[in-house]
Amino acid sequence: MCSYEITKRFEGAERSIKYSYKVRNWISFSEGDAVGGFLSKLWALFGPPDEIGYEGFNYYIKDNKTGFTFRAYCGRSGPAFGGIENAQLDEALNDFEALLKKTIPADCEIEFPTDYGVYRTGAHNGMPFGKTIIEEKSTD
Repeated sequence: MCSYEITKRFEGAERSIKYSYKVRNWISFSEGDAVGGFLSKLWALFGPPDEIGYEGFNYYIKDNKTGFTFRAYCGRSGPAFGGIENAQLDEALNDFEALLKKTIPADCEIEFPTDYGVYRTGAHNGMPFGKTIIEEKSTD
């Protein structure tokens, strides 16, 4: 399958998943912040996240080959993929991860609240970054 075909295989989707389970974590093998790296590659393919919320963000993605919709998201345990696990979804995620690996990070930036304060993440000039910018005040 050529890269043009694999790029056309995946597209942004409406939030059609009523529930999903974490299928696997995304492992970054590049320099910089893993959350920023994941976000910047997804942003390059689909634009800003579908949702930004507590401890992360969500993208809803449709695999046009299988018709399955899955989530690429960042949550408490870091970058991950969610959906209803089966062999076809596993194959789709393998291909999607190969696409992400080849994707050049887009310059982007978001902020979201966490237990530790507000986290700012994204990429600038191809280098992912992430840091807590507002610390939660201690109640001691």
